[in-house]
Amino acid sequence: MAAVQLPSFEKVNMLGTFQQSRHHAAATTYVDRREQHLDGVRALSPYVYHRAYAMDSPASRPPQDLTFVSMTGPTLNESSAKAMRAHTTRANFRKRRHRLVQEYLDQKAKSAPPGTGMATPTTPDTRPPQVLSGIMLKDDASLINYLTHEMEKLYPATGRVGGDQSSSRMHSHWVSLLSDPAMRNVSLYFATQVYMERLRLHTEQFLVSAAKGTALQSLGDRLNGFSGECPDSLIAAILTLTVLDQVLGNISGWQIHLSGLIQIVAARSQDATQSATVSWTDDVIARAVMQGLLLFDRHDPSLMPWVESTGVFDTCFSAPGKEAAYLILLVARRLNAAQSGCVRTGTHFTADIPQPESMMEALNEAIDLSRKGYSREAYLTALALSMKLSLAAMLPTDPAADDSTVTAVSQLLDAVQAYEVDCPFAGLILCSSLGLRLWQSIMGAISASEPTTKQTFVRRLGPICDAMGIQSWEDATSVLQKLFWVPSILDAAGHRVYLEVRQASSGSGT
Repeated sequence: MAAVQLPSFEKVNMLGTFQQSRHHAAATTYVDRREQHLDGVRALSPYVYHRAYAMDSPASRPPQDLTFVSMTGPTLNESSAKAMRAHTTRANFRKRRHRLVQEYLDQKAKSAPPGTGMATPTTPDTRPPQVLSGIMLKDDASLINYLTHEMEKLYPATGRVGGDQSSSRMHSHWVSLLSDPAMRNVSLYFATQVYMERLRLHTEQFLVSAAKGTALQSLGDRLNGFSGECPDSLIAAILTLTVLDQVLGNISGWQIHLSGLIQIVAARSQDATQSATVSWTDDVIARAVMQGLLLFDRHDPSLMPWVESTGVFDTCFSAPGKEAAYLILLVARRLNAAQSGCVRTGTHFTADIPQPESMMEALNEAIDLSRKGYSREAYLTALALSMKLSLAAMLPTDPAADDSTVTAVSQLLDAVQAYEVDCPFAGLILCSSLGLRLWQSIMGAISASEPTTKQTFVRRLGPICDAMGIQSWEDATSVLQKLFWVPSILDAAGHRVYLEVRQASSGSGT
């Protein structure tokens, strides 16, 4: 029996579909490599910055739901038919996997308390969903409420009077900015990332990817129509992405968002028709720069010259604060360099610290300079003091240095409480600097000899460890190693402090 030949138009259709799958795979690979493509962008003009968002928006991506029918016949050779059958199998498994995940989420939503629309968080949502009624859907409002509640948990760690009022002001200010679609979608992306990471729901990462795509698309649309008007909501949206890139360790994304943020803030400050830049903008940008450089400088030494070229040190820092920041970054780089020397030689760590006296002098100078700058730059003082205590722990014990250590611990406690000032985005600042707060509180608790001061640092550590999902001292060291070298001499003392934190938390819970 003669083989049945397919009509010519069916051959063309089938071959075109197969070619479409190849183009789709290439386009998907291109989108997945966004960070590598944008890594070479440095001094971005507003136009290039807007285009960077537009290129990554889901609207510019090819259709994701392509399913091909497996066909065999005389028009396909064996290898082509096998490839098409394999693609069909993968597509069907992908659909089935997404369907099962969605059914799981729907089942969790039914068993969750009314008004949440999601799985019950480890910490209950204390904000009623109707707070955001008229602005967001119920499930979206639940995510934002969850994020703000996670931020509010950090306020007891500040030890300041009026923490409840501060968190309420922060929440109300955030809600007022959610009328901007860009800020709303970026906040949902931030909240989804925090929610999934906190509950360790790694199987639902496609929800995070979808939220990220929506956020980038809405922000790209907002920037493509940029006419010079720069409201607080636009600055807050880009700032939120910058903080999230910092938390996720995304160097290229951090550069792109920080560069665009600096340009937009500069354009706003030069426009006489608009209000002056809000005070919290310079504060948060300066902290994001310091935290980002401490995290990323060891991986990319070119970041420091790039940040200097943006002029952020001149616009967001005072003159003394700028010098103090340079000294702190210099000492941090030398401490990280000492880590490689210690690992290579295998000798005692104290013998591998180059010129510790000069580093101590640099930190003392940074402490004096930071006190001469803006009051909001007290975080530089706290950072220099915590590094000073860490360096002192690495050096041979000196009885004459005991008084200086006690003084440094007392000054550190005053500094960490001084820079926790009220601002509209206080919760975002708390989230962006959790790593530094963990470092400072641990060094204060380890070095404190006075029981009351030690317990103050221990109480601060409880909410910080909970917010960062730290469940052991090993988790804490893995976080701290991203900032500085943590020598082995601190392991025993740090482990004892962590046990005290958990005992205090269990005692307060009962």
